[in-house]
Amino acid sequence: MKQVRVRFSQEGVDVQVPMGTTLRDAARLAGAALYSGIFKVDNCHGHGRCGECRLVVLSGMGRLSAEAEREARAGRPRGARQAVRRGNDPARDERLACQTRVWGDVSVWTRARDGHPLQASS
Repeated sequence: MKQVRVRFSQEGVDVQVPMGTTLRDAARLAGAALYSGIFKVDNCHGHGRCGECRLVVLSGMGRLSAEAEREARAGRPRGARQAVRRGNDPARDERLACQTRVWGDVSVWTRARDGHPLQASS
């Protein structure tokens, strides 16, 4: 099966995974942290319900699976809700790692709830 590259920019780590792998599984292989605090143990374990594995797609959005209904229904994490109140809407670049499959090379930023990397200078 064809391998694709997933770049976890915040961690500075690249991982090669089979095409069709979820971003959650790629993060686990790369050792990239998707969850923080209590959510390290209290999350939906990849079922698309908690929204805590949300990450920012820096490049390659077109090389990811289409947004699933579960993904659209998942609540925004607290950091993203706060960004919207400040007038920024990072959600257009965000995806749930557990629901998103990789079909080509992509670059992502983990833990979107802690801030959007492209808005750091705002």
